[in-house]
Amino acid sequence: MCEYGSDSSVRLNGRSFAGGKAIRVDSCIAPVIQAIQDAGLRTSSCCCGHGRGASLIVWEDDAGAAAKILRTAGYEPIVRRFKFRGWSEITW
Repeated sequence: MCEYGSDSSVRLNGRSFAGGKAIRVDSCIAPVIQAIQDAGLRTSSCCCGHGRGASLIVWEDDAGAAAKILRTAGYEPIVRRFKFRGWSEITW
């Protein structure tokens, strides 16, 4: 839930864990999360940060593509790669 207490529906792509289903995400980041899903990237979780920043977890091989989408949306993403399962964390 975002700082205003609202959430929005995002349709997941077939590569995500709950592929093809709609999930609820913080309304303030729903458009960029939908763009990432529409690009076919696989995500695990996301949060607006509730006034303390935001983060999105993506597969390592998709981190660059997700960062490009975030830059296009006007954000300045920071990518941190983790060896565990090949995940990356992107904060903006």
